Amino acid sequence: MANYLQTLIADASCAHTLPDLSRYAANCSGYVREAAVRRCGQLGQPDLLPIVNERLNDWVPEVREAARQALSELLLTSPKAQLLANLPGMLRLRGGSGRGDSAQWLATFEARLIALLGTDVIAEQARHGDIVSARACIGLLMRYRLVDTHALIALILGRGDDIVLCLEAVQLIGDLPAGQQPACQALALRSHFGTVRTRALRGLLAQDDATPEARKTAAMRALGDTQSSARYVAREYLGALGVDVRAYYRTLLGQAVTARTAQICLAELAALRALGDTELVRSCAADTRAIVRLAALTAWFKLAAADKDHIAAVALADSAPRVRKFGAMLVQRDGAYLPFEQVARMLEAVGDLRLLLRMAESHPWQWLEWIARLSLRLDREQVLALRLDASLGKWLTQSQIWYDNLGSEQSARLRAEPARSSLRALVSGSSAALAEVERELDARA
Repeated sequence: MANYLQTLIADASCAHTLPDLSRYAANCSGYVREAAVRRCGQLGQPDLLPIVNERLNDWVPEVREAARQALSELLLTSPKAQLLANLPGMLRLRGGSGRGDSAQWLATFEARLIALLGTDVIAEQARHGDIVSARACIGLLMRYRLVDTHALIALILGRGDDIVLCLEAVQLIGDLPAGQQPACQALALRSHFGTVRTRALRGLLAQDDATPEARKTAAMRALGDTQSSARYVAREYLGALGVDVRAYYRTLLGQAVTARTAQICLAELAALRALGDTELVRSCAADTRAIVRLAALTAWFKLAAADKDHIAAVALADSAPRVRKFGAMLVQRDGAYLPFEQVARMLEAVGDLRLLLRMAESHPWQWLEWIARLSLRLDREQVLALRLDASLGKWLTQSQIWYDNLGSEQSARLRAEPARSSLRALVSGSSAALAEVERELDARA
């Protein structure tokens, strides 16, 4: 065994191809891994950077030290582009998540890295590199104050593709002199991340250095923000100034606005909870745009929950699936009551048989009758698409406690031969459970 290990160490010490070194660097023996990593440093090939980076957090201290030394060698031989590409791996121990104490080594290593790459190259990668690489570069810029805070904030918000970095940028705005903060907050208000916009708005509205006109303008603009928390901040601020926000949304809703704006107006009128807005909101349930109808029905329910039966009926008869799903939710979750026969008629009229079956599950014998009815009416492909066989299988596993809830007329329809045949056709072979159901139906004749 000792000879075998010595052979592996010797082979790792003189390996020269990337696959061989990668294999030896992942060996279960720390001696072999150490030899492979030291060999990477001797060869000085930039392509070996990922192998060395992986061993920086090895569980064997000697391997970690070998990786640090090898990385120092590779710094001198690797092009800047490859150093930048491997930067996240090099700095993976940042934050204290690695084995052992690497803080002092990291500080020395990062100083060398900055000297080799230069601030301009790091900033350029931070501005245009992928997110992972940009985070590593921005970390260097931030920790060593390589650029001023204002420029760093502008760089991060200019990228605008990483919510973690953008939130850090908003946090950094508080470190700026008061006179520079409003301009950066205005930049953050253009972020496509709603949380970033909300935090920036809070900061701007609390900033005494911003003029009252600028703060009010920002708040008025935020009333139309797609982020509800930003609208809330603006609504509270403007309300304290005496601005009639409710009238603002009512006026907008009376104009020819986009569907998105109409959604926002309806959501905010619902949030303001003024019962006087119920009729206006209700009128929007007849809008030609499905997304507005859904917003109107949702707002109507929030303003007048007692109308939920009527709202559910309107929603379930809608031509848009998303609106019908809202109606089903009102029935199944919020207690809206509609006779199932009425629900079935509405859903059958719009052709939403899937939702019909799903809602029928709360009415066991109606569910079974509709499985049979649809099986008779639909062709083979439609039956398979609706998975009526699976619905029947589910019913048969849950039906034992429901026998007493069956009416005589429905019992007669289910005993009829067409219904029996359609149900039998949905099961493969004979079914003892279905036979038991048929006996129960016959007993009720």
